[in-house]
Amino acid sequence: MFGSGVVAVASLFALVAFHVFAVQSTFTLDRIAKARTNEELRNERLRAQVATLSSPGSIISRAEQLGMTNTGGFEYVQAPKAAPKRDTSDPTQQALAKSWMTAKPHLGDDNP
Repeated sequence: MFGSGVVAVASLFALVAFHVFAVQSTFTLDRIAKARTNEELRNERLRAQVATLSSPGSIISRAEQLGMTNTGGFEYVQAPKAAPKRDTSDPTQQALAKSWMTAKPHLGDDNP
């Protein structure tokens, strides 16, 4: 009888200890999740700040603050949208184009 009472008390103590550790782990996970959310928000704010500071207007105003002067108007250069057409006067290009047009019908209808 005494042995089963000790086992019952030990079992209850182990169960309470398990619940205490589980609750502590839950608090730790909540704290980590909150810290992660805060860091994600901080990352978004910093990315927005980098985008703002690296804009052309911001760079120009900072350059003026540093004493750099504008010698003329502003000119923005746009990258070409498509590659320039190749010069077809090249004999190699002409031979490749001719052989392609000869071989193309033999490849079948499913190839462009």
